[in-house]
Amino acid sequence: MMPVHPLIHRLVILTLLSMCASPGLAQTVESNSLKTFIAKSDLIFDSRLRFELVDQDGFDEDAQALTLRSRFGFETASFHGFKALVEGDFTRDLGVNDFNSTVNGKTGFPVVVDPDSERLNRLQLGYHRKWDGASLAATVGRQRIKLDDDRFIGNVGFRQNEQTFDAARLQISPFDGLTVDYSYIWQVNRIFGSNSANKTADADSHLINARYETPWAVITSYAYLLDLEDQLASSASKTFGLRMAGTRNLFDDWQIAYGAEFANQTDFGGNPENFDLNYIMGKAGFTRGGLSFDAQIERLEGNGRRGFTTPLATLHAFQGFADVFLVTPAAGLRDIQTKIQYRWRNVSKLGDVRLSAWFHDFSATQTQDDLGEEIDFGLFITPRKGITFSIKYADFFGADDKPSLRRFWTGVDVKF
Repeated sequence: MMPVHPLIHRLVILTLLSMCASPGLAQTVESNSLKTFIAKSDLIFDSRLRFELVDQDGFDEDAQALTLRSRFGFETASFHGFKALVEGDFTRDLGVNDFNSTVNGKTGFPVVVDPDSERLNRLQLGYHRKWDGASLAATVGRQRIKLDDDRFIGNVGFRQNEQTFDAARLQISPFDGLTVDYSYIWQVNRIFGSNSANKTADADSHLINARYETPWAVITSYAYLLDLEDQLASSASKTFGLRMAGTRNLFDDWQIAYGAEFANQTDFGGNPENFDLNYIMGKAGFTRGGLSFDAQIERLEGNGRRGFTTPLATLHAFQGFADVFLVTPAAGLRDIQTKIQYRWRNVSKLGDVRLSAWFHDFSATQTQDDLGEEIDFGLFITPRKGITFSIKYADFFGADDKPSLRRFWTGVDVKF
């Protein structure tokens, strides 16, 4: 299990001592409100059983991984605005383990980054207060941080071992519609699990995200100053950006969606390189009933030595499920994608059913070279709240020096 940062340890102890010393707490115990406090606290259970198959050109054997990840924890009820949360998780393969987990030494198989692991996933102390249309929230400790659509900062929730942050976070909403979010991160707890040399990375980093909701769009400006160390040192950077995303109802059963984003990234902190790269995204789509269609172009520049990086993002959600472009090529990456989806609600005993398909066309921004194409499919069935069955398939058709790759997943998620 990963050691708890000394600051977290001290904060938790001091807070618990102050709460216990409070006359208000003594009155709560005497009035039997402590039982109510305990009754309103929540247990955390989140488990995923999944099988993954990888067929990759260049390997004689396919990878097969049957893994189980479970999280158990507890979140207290609110006491004078304070809440505490603790959560541990473990991941194990269930005997079907012909895959390179990055720590098991099976390099003759394709990579599936779901290694055996056991660790403290979250340990946080939070405070929340509302008054006169304003609100303040603060969280200190090991926590999950997700900003906007996870394109720059996320928890990599698709992998069995998620990414969390040892951080102090402050969220202030001075009036309805505006939220200013600031986080200081001193350690990244990565997806490679408790047994990896790359399980953590030091991060003297600052995240600033200001979000304003208008009737026609959500507008976000951000500054991410990532002074990363260890295996992420080459990704140290400062990124400033502006994002817009919104929807509008056209008719009773028609809705359009649109979005645009621009960001500039330069070297920062201990990164010895000198670079100046841009990120551009534009998207549009529509929804009618259960049918939706989206088209998007995403452009991450490269200068021939490196590409625009998003080292703390939930990368699986972007550039295709095959995970070929987890690192942007040195010549950059342009991804033109389309998505079509149909959602059925309350289908007999199946509950909600969602069927999705994506198409990606990849090329380099600097050289215009063809980097391949990809087709993705997903079927998601939610018979009841907290239970989801899923089937996903990704087929990447390589070009130039990129090998073709096929991935298949099936699994079930249970949480409450």
